[in-house]
Amino acid sequence: MVMFVSLNSMSSLKFKKTLSYQGNNLRYTITYKEQKHIILRVVQGKVRISAPFNTPDWEVEKIIYKNISKIVTVQNQHIIGSVYDFNTLKPWVKIFHNEIEIVIDENLTRSKIEDNKIYMKNYFDQEEQIKKLYSILAKHYKNWFISRTIDWSLKMNIQFRNVNVKLMKAKWGYCLPKELKIAFNTKLLHFTEEIISYVIIHELTHILYPNHSKEFWHFVERYCPEYKKLQTLLNSTGI
Repeated sequence: MVMFVSLNSMSSLKFKKTLSYQGNNLRYTITYKEQKHIILRVVQGKVRISAPFNTPDWEVEKIIYKNISKIVTVQNQHIIGSVYDFNTLKPWVKIFHNEIEIVIDENLTRSKIEDNKIYMKNYFDQEEQIKKLYSILAKHYKNWFISRTIDWSLKMNIQFRNVNVKLMKAKWGYCLPKELKIAFNTKLLHFTEEIISYVIIHELTHILYPNHSKEFWHFVERYCPEYKKLQTLLNSTGI
């Protein structure tokens, strides 16, 4: 999909474009100018590219794919401040778009979620603390994901066999159609239930349509008419 955005002057042209990567859409803005080389930047989690006039799409996409791991890393760093904070007197994490307090206690032997608070031991290492947090969330909310997937599978008349919830680096979810297995990224818990429902519908639809064909999107739209809007909100944050 290519959408014309603006013609600032005869010296530059700006477009918004979408690139498919591992079943997800990576959106970027490209500005064509009088310059010699392609320049890629990630600004506040958004991909910005400037390129010489008449640069073919394949050449731009080649640069993006070459740097995709760096792009994802920078986007991840950008969203950290908006979904959790351990560097405050009252640490918190955003669940279903609401801030939930995290109580860190070095005397705890077992983590738990109780009274709308997350209790976990102190690992004295932020990376490990974050990793353990997502592990706690995945275990606690797995049945929630299973329940919502069952609800939508009944509405859509689609059978599935297994649901897993785990941390992923470059996908919001994936489906193995032949095995009838679906997995969801634990980070989906940071979003609203409406957005999570879109991802569930998306992955269930892959059981019928493995690829992102026209039939696939027509089927998604039947159960999620605003999927384009929700997809944009989801992918605009980075993973």
